Amino acid sequence: MGLLAVLLVVGSVLITVIPVAGVAFVATYLWEWFIVPVFHAPSLAALQMWGIALTLGILLPSVTHPTATSEKQDDDDFGKVAAPLVKAILGPLVALVTGYIIRFLLMPL
Repeated sequence: MGLLAVLLVVGSVLITVIPVAGVAFVATYLWEWFIVPVFHAPSLAALQMWGIALTLGILLPSVTHPTATSEKQDDDDFGKVAAPLVKAILGPLVALVTGYIIRFLLMPL
């Protein structure tokens, strides 16, 4: 197996695993901040939330992986690859920051 094949396999695994792990990490915090206190639900570990994220990704592919139909057709291969990666990183980060701000505003003085 050549070096290129190894890099493709490692890259594919990282592109698949990192976004789901990021969502699971953020969802764990959001669960602790909002669901546990309101509904008295049990706390979940990050790996449990990762399993939930994977399950929802299989059951709801149109929600977790929307297929956007773009009117604009471009031949920019880098943009086609970079845009989903940026969304995979920024989406959970924005959700975490927004959740933290809401949690801060809900905390009693």
